Amino acid sequence: MTGHEASRGFAAMPAIVLNTAADPAQSKAWLCDVLGVGPGDVDCHLDPPHAYFAWPGGQAELRVDGGGAGASTAHLRVSGDGDLAARALAALAGQVDQNLDPG
Repeated sequence: MTGHEASRGFAAMPAIVLNTAADPAQSKAWLCDVLGVGPGDVDCHLDPPHAYFAWPGGQAELRVDGGGAGASTAHLRVSGDGDLAARALAALAGQVDQNLDPG
């Protein structure tokens, strides 16, 4: 897959980051809005520590590695132009933060 890659640290365990990313109810906020596709257009296959996403005209691969003491690093490769990977990871970080602090 050609495209763009980005990595980002998270103050959350890998399972939390991966499950947030793969949750269809949350994919709109972190992936679909960045890509400009509808939530029903994105298919997800979860195979920890990876999640694979596909939509008409594109695909993405997310890998989340443990960073010790409740931290992790997410690596995202997205097909397409521009800074899609970095923007999607920033949006995913917002979703993870919201899950950890729903108040």
